[in-house]
Amino acid sequence: MKKWIAVCFLFGLSACFGGVSAPSRFYTLSPVIQEPVSEKVTASVGIDRVQVARYLDRPQIITQTLGSLEISLSETNRWIEPLSNLVQRILSEDLANALPNAPVKMKTQGREDFSYVLSVDIIKMDTVFGEKASLEAWFLIQDRSGKVIARKKASEVVPVGTSFDDMAKAQSDLIGRLAVQIAREIVRLSAGG
Repeated sequence: MKKWIAVCFLFGLSACFGGVSAPSRFYTLSPVIQEPVSEKVTASVGIDRVQVARYLDRPQIITQTLGSLEISLSETNRWIEPLSNLVQRILSEDLANALPNAPVKMKTQGREDFSYVLSVDIIKMDTVFGEKASLEAWFLIQDRSGKVIARKKASEVVPVGTSFDDMAKAQSDLIGRLAVQIAREIVRLSAGG
C-alpha cells in the first residue's frame, strides 16, 4: 500500500512540474499568384500527383540549422493537413491563377482527357530561420498520349523571417514560383516550342 501511495504522489508531482505542454499551433500555405503568366493558353492541365519527400511529409514542421546538417522537428508547430496534400492543393490553385483560361484540376480517373498531365516531385523544402527558405523539385509534363514532353528541375530560394508564420509565407511564395515555372513551360509547349 505504501508503494502505491508513493507512486501516486510521484505522478501528482510530475503533473505539477511540467506536466502541461504548450498548445500546438497549426499552419497552412496560401496561393500567391495574382498576375497571370498567360491568358492565351486554353489547353487543359491535369495534375496527376505532387509528391513531397518523405522526410518532409509529416504533421510536424521541419526546419534546418544554419551551417549544419541538423534538422529540427517541431512538435508544437504543425501543418494543418498532410504536407503532400497541402502542397498539391496550393500548387493547383497557383497554376490555375497563372493560366486563367486553361482548366487546371486534379487528375482523378485514368480515362480523363487532358492536353497536359503534370507530375511533381518536391525533393527539398527547407527553412533556415532568419536566412532563407529553399525549394527543389522536378516536374514532368506528358502530352495527351502519355509521352513525356518536358522534364525540368526547379530551384528557388527566398529570404525568410524568424517565425513559423514567416516560414509558411516563404514556402507559399516558393510554391508560387514553382507554379510560374511550370506555367511558362506549358506556354512554351502550347506555342509549339
